[in-house]
Amino acid sequence: MDLPERDRLAIWREVYGRFIFNVDIEPVGDRAFEAEVALRRLPGVGVSSGWRTPADYKFGPRQLAMASDNVVLGIVLKGRARVTQLGRDLAIDQGGAAMMTTSDPGYHTMYDGGGHLAVQFPRSALSAVLPDIESRLMRPFPPDSDALKLVIAYAKAALDLDSGRAPRTPAPGRHASARLGGLSRRPTRPRRRSAGREKCHGGAPVDHY
Repeated sequence: MDLPERDRLAIWREVYGRFIFNVDIEPVGDRAFEAEVALRRLPGVGVSSGWRTPADYKFGPRQLAMASDNVVLGIVLKGRARVTQLGRDLAIDQGGAAMMTTSDPGYHTMYDGGGHLAVQFPRSALSAVLPDIESRLMRPFPPDSDALKLVIAYAKAALDLDSGRAPRTPAPGRHASARLGGLSRRPTRPRRRSAGREKCHGGAPVDHY
């Protein structure tokens, strides 16, 4: 289905913002809104990756009223980002990462046509491998971390799985969360369905799961 420019933001807000990720979306600047994302849900972990023009993605009162209690590791693959939550405001450069929650007020913004990769876990599952998780939230992680590189590799492998084929590892969420536990020890300065793609880019089709 072709999307006229005037309809892109409204559809993205409804499908991506409300239906999938429970965030409010507000573009930054005057550039025409564009975005693309690939999604996959597996047992114990959700993965998304894509790019977008600058916009604030906010967890506000309406979103928090129906929020799940998850932790999200957001990785900047291209460009730069800003994340604000729990009284902290972080600038994340290309290759860096930070952990946020889906149950606290905050927002994140990608700049410069930024590319992102996000890995989302239930807080209860991540706490099993990272008991002091609260002290790790909203702390920047360096791009050169071996553990972060392994999390990225697991996440990309999950996105590349054929929709009709079961994953090779029996519990990919457990493997990735274990690596995340290793990552978080070195801080510095969600339904089982096949993968789908959300697109809102120059009139490209929107196809969601």
